[in-house]
Amino acid sequence: MNRIKITLVGSLVCFLAAVIFIRNREHKSIMATEQGAQKQGQEKSIPSAKIDMLASVVQAEETSSQSSKDIAILKKLHECYESEACDFPHSDPRSYEYAVGQALTKQLRIYRLKYRGLPGHSDELTQLARDYISSFDPHVQAEALELFADLPVSGANIEAIRTAIETTPDPLLMEKAMVEMERYLTTAYEAKVHETLSKVISSGAHFSAQTAAQRILPFLNSKSVEIYKDIVDLVPAGSKASQDLISAIREFERQESGA
Repeated sequence: MNRIKITLVGSLVCFLAAVIFIRNREHKSIMATEQGAQKQGQEKSIPSAKIDMLASVVQAEETSSQSSKDIAILKKLHECYESEACDFPHSDPRSYEYAVGQALTKQLRIYRLKYRGLPGHSDELTQLARDYISSFDPHVQAEALELFADLPVSGANIEAIRTAIETTPDPLLMEKAMVEMERYLTTAYEAKVHETLSKVISSGAHFSAQTAAQRILPFLNSKSVEIYKDIVDLVPAGSKASQDLISAIREFERQESGA
């Protein structure tokens, strides 16, 4: 009887040991499967990250390539003006020049709207602004001023603007340039602004001088007002420019006195 009990107990122990062994193997197998799945997921995510990075690089290269093509179009249009051999109207002496100017203006606007604010294009935008502010066409010059408006103030930029504006006969371009030059007040380049405007008012083209004198008040301060007082006698007495300049100086002094 005792032998039977011992046999039964031994069999039960063996059975339990077998069950535990089997369960341990199943548990290890499940853990290995889960770890393999996690590792596989990580491996899948690595190619995805690389693809995104490569896509970004490719996109930047494509943008740069397209930018070069757009600049090439601008250069070609400029060559058309110099050669007068492109397919633009020649119906009258100014039709060809006008048509090329309109095409240049449109292409500059396209470039500005497409690339402004994009990394890596600041130098190109700056160079285009400096090149085309001295254009033969006032519409192109006006678009160049739009390019300047998106750029930081700098000595080279204000120098390019003043060189082009001092001799312009176009009052609308003069007005637009003054909006841009106003950004230079209170900067290290303010003196160049007053030098330019005082020269335009005293000896510039008739309508540009009128426009500058009419809109000079925002440029007057305790120091600059003396510059404009000094040129009053250089402006033709009784002219619209003279009247507007004197009026602006008086208005500034009235504001300063608190009257």
